[in-house]
Amino acid sequence: MRIAPPKTLKLDREALLRDVRERLAEYFPAYQGDPNPTDPGWLLLEEVAWMVEMLSEQLDEYPMSVVQQFVHMLGGQLRPAHPAIGVVVVSPSSAGVMKVPEDRPSPWRFFTAQTEDRDMIEFVPIEAEVDIRPAVVDSVTRLVDGQLRLAGRPVEDGAGEISWSRDLGTSKLFAGEYVEYHLVSANQSEMLERVKKAIELLEERNLGWLDLSCSASGDNVVVVRAKVNLDRSFARTAPDGVAPGGDLIGDWNSLDGSTWTPPVSVSSDGSLPPRLQGAPIMPGKEDGTLLIPDVPEERSVEGLLQGPSAPIPSKVVDSIWKSVSNVDAKLKPLRPNIKRFVPVRDADGQEPSWVGEVLNSQGWERLQSLNDQTIVHVTLPHRSRKKGTVRVGLIQSGGATDLKPLQAFGLEKGGTMNPDPLQVQDSWSLPLPASDGLGTQTVRALDVEVGRDTYSFLVVVDGNVLGSMVNPILVANVPRVPDGREVYIERTIPEAVTLLDRDIVTPAVMDQLLSEPLPESIRDVLRRLPLASFQVKKGRPIRNFRGVQLDASTGEMMFNAPDEHGEVQVLRPGSVVELSWYRRTDGEQGEVEAGSIEFVEQPPSARPSFVAIHNPVGTFYGGPRESEESCRDRLFTPTVSTPVLPADWERAIRQAMGARGRGWMVRCWGHAERTLVSGTLWPLPPAAPDPESLRVARELRRAGPEQLLVVLGPKEGAPLSDEDLDWARSVVQDVVRRVSDRIPTIRGAIVTRFWPLDMRNGGEAKYGLPTFDARQMSGNLIDSEGRQAAPPQAALLLNAAVVRSGDAEAGGSIV
Repeated sequence: MRIAPPKTLKLDREALLRDVRERLAEYFPAYQGDPNPTDPGWLLLEEVAWMVEMLSEQLDEYPMSVVQQFVHMLGGQLRPAHPAIGVVVVSPSSAGVMKVPEDRPSPWRFFTAQTEDRDMIEFVPIEAEVDIRPAVVDSVTRLVDGQLRLAGRPVEDGAGEISWSRDLGTSKLFAGEYVEYHLVSANQSEMLERVKKAIELLEERNLGWLDLSCSASGDNVVVVRAKVNLDRSFARTAPDGVAPGGDLIGDWNSLDGSTWTPPVSVSSDGSLPPRLQGAPIMPGKEDGTLLIPDVPEERSVEGLLQGPSAPIPSKVVDSIWKSVSNVDAKLKPLRPNIKRFVPVRDADGQEPSWVGEVLNSQGWERLQSLNDQTIVHVTLPHRSRKKGTVRVGLIQSGGATDLKPLQAFGLEKGGTMNPDPLQVQDSWSLPLPASDGLGTQTVRALDVEVGRDTYSFLVVVDGNVLGSMVNPILVANVPRVPDGREVYIERTIPEAVTLLDRDIVTPAVMDQLLSEPLPESIRDVLRRLPLASFQVKKGRPIRNFRGVQLDASTGEMMFNAPDEHGEVQVLRPGSVVELSWYRRTDGEQGEVEAGSIEFVEQPPSARPSFVAIHNPVGTFYGGPRESEESCRDRLFTPTVSTPVLPADWERAIRQAMGARGRGWMVRCWGHAERTLVSGTLWPLPPAAPDPESLRVARELRRAGPEQLLVVLGPKEGAPLSDEDLDWARSVVQDVVRRVSDRIPTIRGAIVTRFWPLDMRNGGEAKYGLPTFDARQMSGNLIDSEGRQAAPPQAALLLNAAVVRSGDAEAGGSIV
């Protein structure tokens, strides 16, 4: 918060003495009139008034920066604006690795168009490295209850890299599906006649739904073609169409060694009565027949039956050849080469192009392992077929924790599907805030590992996918500001410098952004993002404003003043600091709608080079700077007590945990306690450390004064379970968040479980338990998992305490 310079603080001694004399006269009438100059009391008052006048005059000489520092120590700063983040889909002209250097501005900058209400908003990529290559979403389909449904293609969307899912009905591919059996024979004509005879004999069994034919192909090859033809079921029983009376009977037999017949139903077209539309077929009076009652006489038998949008099962394909070969014993030993075919893509391009390749590779059953799933087909042009990764993005319903595992399968040269799944790495997941009554959605970025021979691949996802894309990258409204000025340090007191922009992105700004419900993958990207670099000549550079005080809202920086963590990088008079670069943000203006990011700026030498960009979803999580009125209300209005000492935090955490945490040990270690005394974590050597203790030790090494260590759990028995620890961690973080909203002295907490220990073979304790200091104890410490160690001699136990002491034989006692 900016503090206006006060008026003069000087107090006049004559005015002070006059006021005192008037007040004294009200209580002591002897002081009415002129005072006695020899009165010792009056002499003392005159001396005090003179001292007050002198001190107030000296206060006027303090620079305003001192007052500002005092307010800064109270946490009195406007909350700065924080940037928006989003997703941009890029269309590269060639494949390449998109690398964003840490020490130089990004070669790629993305902009929105300037409008009457908004200036151009700049976004920059924030991922350090992404593999980019030309690719398109060829089709999106769904497998629901074993049937293939069309879910969209990107042609109508205007961008081949993005496809929004929408239900376009069932696929018609399998209506034209057929199977070919290729037989190689030295006597082609004899083999052809033998196969024709076998087909004629098989047709006498009145299968009805199976259409068989054969022909010669090339030299020494006979091809048998099998196709499911539902209209053929009525060729024998109703050659002249529907007879008067309306009951229609058709042939419906099964193959050798199989009970399978096509799972069909009556057509749903409007020429049939409503009771028949989509109705299941009925068995006829005779075996191997079907019955459709009360069919209108004027209705043709063509298209009367409708089959599922699913391929012929592999076992049925084998049964077809088995039925043919059973007719002629000389055909039985032959093992034909089987090929399956579906029609090529139709004119409107809605049907998928991968189905035939999957069927020939016997991969359909592998795709059908899940009940309801979406299949995204991504194709790679020839120039981008190389070993590496392809970035794929999916927009799914639910939060980041609701996303389920998926698989990817490569389609290689020669039209075969690789049976081994491709390696898929989840890169990040960006939750989109709910809007317009819609539930939570998440953009999920995947890096799919492909080989040199992979020309396309399938991403198989459990459930529905709202949208799919290729080459999505994470961007944020945090452009760099190249300053380049040099600042000459003249004094060792705090020295102010005004930057070129307001709303500077600082570590505190990133912490504010990280308070949003972002998954850990996004947090990792934001934590690694470099924020600023100042070059100190003849000294170590300043990175990310470390050791420098900065008011991010006004763009004013002070050297030789402590930063938000209390650290100071001292610059001696005569030092020269080059303001190399820093980042700024547009705050809430960075929240733009989908499709607003239209332009890209890149040098001619940038590789990969982008020819087009598009943001399929809007940008989110941007926020404005705080107003001065809101800041004053936050800091100085009456409120509940603010915890300062560790004991205050312990009391606040116990109250927040309520009945569930009643009786738990709660111990808070502030930065001063952790740094002024030596501490150690349980378990102690020679016991092996557990992952939780290693994590806490690693975080403590990086923690600053704004981090609190909270140890909690039952005082007896087993420590907290993982479920209880997660709950307690959320409670503590909520307490810290509420307090930091007012005074941001503590911005985070490291929460770990408390270990109650037994002191064995060391005699009875002579002081109250529990204790964290075991230096005066002898014996062995043991926890509920049986790990033992000698008491530490030069350190406090930060996450454990002795709660029971005594000899092992006696069972010990609790104090």
